[in-house]
Amino acid sequence: MGFIQIIRNILLAFCLLLSLVATGLLAHYAHYTIINEFGGVAIHPFQILGFVTGVLSVILIPVMMIGKHTVILDLIGMLIFWVLWLTEMVLLKQHRLKRFGRFRVNFACTTFSASYCYETFVIQNLLITLVALSLFHILTLFIYALVCHFNGSPIWSTSMRRLNKPVQAPPFIPGQMATPGVMQMPITYYNPAPMSYEPEKPVSSHVTGASNSHGEPVVIVPSEPKIV
Repeated sequence: MGFIQIIRNILLAFCLLLSLVATGLLAHYAHYTIINEFGGVAIHPFQILGFVTGVLSVILIPVMMIGKHTVILDLIGMLIFWVLWLTEMVLLKQHRLKRFGRFRVNFACTTFSASYCYETFVIQNLLITLVALSLFHILTLFIYALVCHFNGSPIWSTSMRRLNKPVQAPPFIPGQMATPGVMQMPITYYNPAPMSYEPEKPVSSHVTGASNSHGEPVVIVPSEPKIV
């Protein structure tokens, strides 16, 4: 497992933990809105969205940590979670302003309404953390994929389990080139034909009628055999 995978799994595990805590607090706050809501029983949109997001995080985040999917699917999945957590955070903030106004949260609050106001404050901060972590995950993985794409080795369809995996040299096979990244071609050896000697026909020595500058006769000597 590479360095990127280790950091990513730690981040996803932390997101799963925060999502479970936020969902549990939402379930506890739903008891307050159902019993004490003015005008009857009420379930607010941020609560429904929070329960759906919590169930999806319990199912999908462990699957994403296994990493059998591709990089592009991981980016799409985290983008969906980022949109859900961001929407839930905005809806919860609107509900807090409407229900409690600008009530100043006191850590030593004892009244019934103040305790639930503080609970919504904690949920909102958990959602802010989840939005920041998911955005960091998306930007980091997207930038890394873009760098690999422009370097000539795209990883969009690469499995997350193989991402940043140490490169292993291929085994050496006699008669083949083992250079990674280069198309392997069989090696052929050139065996030259054996050398043969083809001697010329012998020429008998004889004296010609020609003479040199000193008046001596010219003698023809047979040449040596040539190598072909």
